[in-house]
Amino acid sequence: MKSILNSRYANAFLMSMGRKKCESLLCEFDKIDTLYQEKFFCDVLNNPFVECGVKSELLLDVLNIRDEQICAGIKTLASSGRLKLFPMILKEISNIIALDNQTHRVIFYSQTQVSRDLLNLIVNSLSERIGGNFEIIEEKWEKDLFKCVVEDLNLEISFSQEMFVKQLKEQILNTFRKGV
Repeated sequence: MKSILNSRYANAFLMSMGRKKCESLLCEFDKIDTLYQEKFFCDVLNNPFVECGVKSELLLDVLNIRDEQICAGIKTLASSGRLKLFPMILKEISNIIALDNQTHRVIFYSQTQVSRDLLNLIVNSLSERIGGNFEIIEEKWEKDLFKCVVEDLNLEISFSQEMFVKQLKEQILNTFRKGV
């Protein structure tokens, strides 16, 4: 149900605001994502006693959004009680724009933040081996595992850093034992 709502709101945002304004809004996604992870902000969004207008104004003020069309879109979300879906709607907008550009979206999951150079290396490797354009997004998760997912191509690659180091040590020890 939520994915259908996200898709409908994403298409409505694109139709009403246009692609350029939606792309400018996507540039703020990191701020928005961080804001939606803050406990205080989530408590305000989930509080039924806080008016919708106050919730939307809080979001607009924190993000310093002044564009009338974007403000109207966010206020519409708030008045319909869907402001909690805003980050997912932005992800859906990103997916729609990527499909228009024929760009594949890569999600890289890791426990710690990875350098931009490594992420660019992953994108370049995928471009060389598979062909096409790739956009990479880094997501944090709790598992001690690196995982790279290209949903459009149904491709998933993952490995455990700890297991990799452990197997490498075992291989080196076995080599020394054999005398090679």
